[in-house]
Amino acid sequence: MDLNQLRTFVSVAELDHLTQAAERLHVSQPAASAHIKALELTLGIKLFERRPGGLALTAGGQELLGCAREVLAASTALCSKAREIARSVVGKFRLGVRVASALIPLQDLVRATRHRHPKLELEIRQLNSLNVVNGIQNGELDAGFALSRQLPPGLVGLDLRQVTYRVVAPV
Repeated sequence: MDLNQLRTFVSVAELDHLTQAAERLHVSQPAASAHIKALELTLGIKLFERRPGGLALTAGGQELLGCAREVLAASTALCSKAREIARSVVGKFRLGVRVASALIPLQDLVRATRHRHPKLELEIRQLNSLNVVNGIQNGELDAGFALSRQLPPGLVGLDLRQVTYRVVAPV
């Protein structure tokens, strides 16, 4: 049994007419007829009786119609859920940040990440800049914030802002 057979069954049941159901489903009349025959064979029950002007559900067909609709609805829900999962970001993201860095609005970053990607687990590790770079290189971190003029080969950085550190001493 496949979903096309169930769709054909439900359409024929709603329209009481095989040709009209085939048109609704954009299949040929012989294909729709084959769907019904295959479904009847699989289920071991006759679903329709021929009547002048169309088809009518048998008593067994009437009992199975609700189940067929439920299966089709569940199939639609499954596809919808799969599309939602495919669009969502899932997993763990390990981010290294400098210890006590007031330069990064970390609370805003965490809040925005959780809002935008609720299924993403954000793990934040506070490290010095050298350990952030090393963590990315050895695969312990996925990304990080570091103070660094040059990065080792294989890493790329994005300048966020210029920071000026001054040595302060008495005149």
